[in-house]
Amino acid sequence: MFNSEYRKEAEDRLKEKIDTYNQTFDSIKDSIEYLYDMRERSNRSIVLAMDILNSYRNVPEILKIQLERIELLYQNYTNLKQEAEEHSVAMAFATTFGMASIGAAISTSTADAALAWLGGGALAGGGALAGGGALAGGGMVTGEALLGLAGPIGWAIGGAALVGGGLLVNNKNKEAAETANKRAAKVEREIKKLVNKDYEILNQAELTRADSEGLLELVLDEDYSSWPEDFQELSNEQKYKLGTLRNATLAAAENINAILDKNGKFKKVSLG
Repeated sequence: MFNSEYRKEAEDRLKEKIDTYNQTFDSIKDSIEYLYDMRERSNRSIVLAMDILNSYRNVPEILKIQLERIELLYQNYTNLKQEAEEHSVAMAFATTFGMASIGAAISTSTADAALAWLGGGALAGGGALAGGGALAGGGMVTGEALLGLAGPIGWAIGGAALVGGGLLVNNKNKEAAETANKRAAKVEREIKKLVNKDYEILNQAELTRADSEGLLELVLDEDYSSWPEDFQELSNEQKYKLGTLRNATLAAAENINAILDKNGKFKKVSLG
């Protein structure tokens, strides 16, 4: 049959791209889980540091402003997790993308409303992020919701049904091959988006891990309980060390609240 080999090559190429896409999607799931784990670890370090920082009286006004910012960030992260649980949204997903970003996609049934946060859900069907750990715990997002939430690739590509379920079956060989090649190119573009976002998520996770370890070291290295409780009575060296702890706590609190935006970059949360 004319162009049958051309068609087979195109369909095989599409299947290969779909397999690669799904492997990449599995990788980004793991990265989101890892980021969430590092944020929880950092959050515990932040709590320890906050207990120390809030134990001093007569703190200068400019330092009070920083302490208030830390408290706001801590409370924002706590509220985000609570909201995710109330709306049955996976903790790891909510803390990576933010409830404001994903709420509309979960509440609507239209594919057009689902922004391409990850570039797409698993192409083989539902259950895209249905799995263990934080993605399944603290609230469970259905496979359909996450597939739609992840982006339009589910309807743009169609997964397994595209190749074996009828979309290409009734087409002529050349037309079917051209269709498969076009859709393979779409999948390839989405793979690149996923790879870029995976890199950003992993980078943020490592930054958060460093925050947690560095902050915990600062907390444990000094016997703050032996210091004067009045800030004005602290030595210059003690004030300097307390300032270092405060700055590290603020940086860590900013990072656990950072949200991956539509452009695939983490940005600081705006608290008004």
